[in-house]
Amino acid sequence: RNFCYFFIYPVSYFISKSWLGKYKITPTQKKVISWFWYPIIIAICGYLGIKLWNYLPHLEFSKMPILMLLTGFRVFIALLISIAIFVPLGVWIGLNPKVMNIFQPIIQILAALPVNLLYPLIAILLISHNNDLGILSIFLIMMGTQWYILFNVIAGASSLPNNLLEVSRLFRVKGFLWWRKFMIPAIFPYIVTGIIAAAGGAWNAAVVSEIITWGARSTTTRGLGSYIQANSANASLAQAALGCTVMCIMVALCIVFIWKPMYKIAEKKYRIE
Repeated sequence: RNFCYFFIYPVSYFISKSWLGKYKITPTQKKVISWFWYPIIIAICGYLGIKLWNYLPHLEFSKMPILMLLTGFRVFIALLISIAIFVPLGVWIGLNPKVMNIFQPIIQILAALPVNLLYPLIAILLISHNNDLGILSIFLIMMGTQWYILFNVIAGASSLPNNLLEVSRLFRVKGFLWWRKFMIPAIFPYIVTGIIAAAGGAWNAAVVSEIITWGARSTTTRGLGSYIQANSANASLAQAALGCTVMCIMVALCIVFIWKPMYKIAEKKYRIE
């Protein structure tokens, strides 16, 4: 971030204000630049990848599949619970202007509070009762996901055209049929956007949700997050780098094989024009 503030942004501003910013690049020049630019980027990425591969502790690779499975399962369950709770809540708030005027400021204040403020309270509760973190880590992960889903669903429900709502009332569509045939398809793009944003927050929250320390005592559960945090605390930087690399790979796989296809479906099939 500091590199962007002190180098990239000033250089971009200088280029945009100088004669370079006014210079138009022809299609032929773009092709020539791409012939040089992409090989340079590939070479840099390859060099850094080799350096990273040599730096990582290869003996720890066998531990990664089970840690990936455990953390991925917690993130998946946290997202499912958040969807099940906050999609209906967001629809209820979004379709009732009076309710939205009351609850939206409260939700914005709660969403602005750092999740870390609640961790000491949970740490005291766990340590005082000698409980294992276990399932509770799922609800800690939820604290980093719920607001993304809620805000997007509220925005989607409140933006629905009145004529669509009137048609659903005219045909007396209610209950599960109303959700399956009308509301979920109508706000599906907003739900997908909220889930994609929530998934990023869930992976970040997983790092601090699988181990909680209070003074000299700590409670933990097995997973990638606890692996990264424990090795970072012990100055085992190679192991911590391995955990971060694996988590980045998992996030990238989710984006390519889950979120991107879902976003295409939402954009093409469920877009209201």
